[in-house]
Amino acid sequence: SGLTTAFFLQRGLPFARICVVERSTRCGGLIKSLRGSDGQVHEQGFHTSILNNKSGRETLGLARLLQLDDEVISANIEASSRRHLLHQGRVQLFPRLQHTLRYGPAIFAEPLWPPSAEEDESVHAFVSRRTSSAVADRIFDPICQ
Repeated sequence: SGLTTAFFLQRGLPFARICVVERSTRCGGLIKSLRGSDGQVHEQGFHTSILNNKSGRETLGLARLLQLDDEVISANIEASSRRHLLHQGRVQLFPRLQHTLRYGPAIFAEPLWPPSAEEDESVHAFVSRRTSSAVADRIFDPICQ
């Protein structure tokens, strides 16, 4: 979002000097590509699906505006309907039966338990409260991103 904001500011204010400051040691925010030992590329951090929501359509529009639409790679719809997690160096299909049996009851029993004291609870906070922060970090955070 930082680079996108800078792009639109520069278009609207062509004589302005715009500086993008990045908190981490690399540009790109949450988006990054990793190459596995087998050569397969794993994409991380993209928060949207091009076909499913307004944010995705806006992202595709930005790619067109930047004349990058020829670089957009369409996903295999059937393959993309299955979620995979890279955990401890292994790609795992999720949810697996053992994940569902172990963590499902605590999450789906929410209506039976007292609600959180927080007015607006994130998915991460909810899963941490019902299971553990490790489950929120390793399973739900990658799915929500």
